[in-house]
Amino acid sequence: MAAPTLTEAYVRHTLNWLNRWEDEGAKPVHDEWRGLAHGVGEQASQGGKTGTFMGIDEDFGMLLRTQEGTTLVPLTTLLEDPS
Repeated sequence: MAAPTLTEAYVRHTLNWLNRWEDEGAKPVHDEWRGLAHGVGEQASQGGKTGTFMGIDEDFGMLLRTQEGTTLVPLTTLLEDPS
């Protein structure tokens, strides 16, 4: 497949999902992502917390099960500057 054809296909696919998100909210994107998620049920560390990766919430925050209970690591944690 030629690079322009691949790029066009990627852009169409991305725009389709952005339009669905805008029209229907995050649920369809969330549902599709859950089927693609790797590592659910495995140990994970994020945002200074370690536990079992349980998936994501409706706002795409990471759900970690720790000894204290289920903890939410907001998606914005990945965007924050660690310095």
